[in-house]
Amino acid sequence: MIIRKALAADISSLVELENRSFRGDALDRRAFRRLATRAHALTLVAETEQLIVAYVTLLFRKSTSIARL
Repeated sequence: MIIRKALAADISSLVELENRSFRGDALDRRAFRRLATRAHALTLVAETEQLIVAYVTLLFRKSTSIARL
């Protein structure tokens, strides 16, 4: 398993994983694109055999060193 920073090319896979994982309130393509381009967010993906099997997004605030998972 490899853990790496998400790329713009991963958005389709992330949306597919999100939709398989959550019936309601799932992030859509626009939300993932916004998170990928925001300076105060970091999305990591776990990849097995070139397939994204999990992800995590960390949100940072400018005024603190605390991150939100």
